Amino acid sequence: MRYEEEITQFIENETTLTLGTTLQFGRFTTESPSRCTAVLFNKVSIAYFDVPDRIDVMVEADARDESYINARDDIEEVYNALFRRIDKALPVITSGNEFKIQTSESITAPTWVGKDENNRHHWSTVLILRLKRVE
Repeated sequence: MRYEEEITQFIENETTLTLGTTLQFGRFTTESPSRCTAVLFNKVSIAYFDVPDRIDVMVEADARDESYINARDDIEEVYNALFRRIDKALPVITSGNEFKIQTSESITAPTWVGKDENNRHHWSTVLILRLKRVE
């Protein structure tokens, strides 16, 4: 089951961030704008063999900007879009499957990580999304 692009699109739909500019799927690159939020996925998600249509996904979001406030606001938007969601449908993009967020839990609330080599503030949050494939 693939779900990364669906979750990233869901974040765009629920926030003021724009995919391809202020929001990106995957790690920061040299082409990433200074103000940007990257959405990353743990490669080892938990699948349940007794419940084959359910999977737990670890989502990490990292926001950066020269402005402490902008980076903080961006990460809080992502956190608020994903935290405590119950029975919320994800958009169907590439997987061909429809998923719903059954529940979500916070592993780490939005946290200031520090500054990078370019003096940009970094914030991060990690959540677990419990997804169910809809028939």
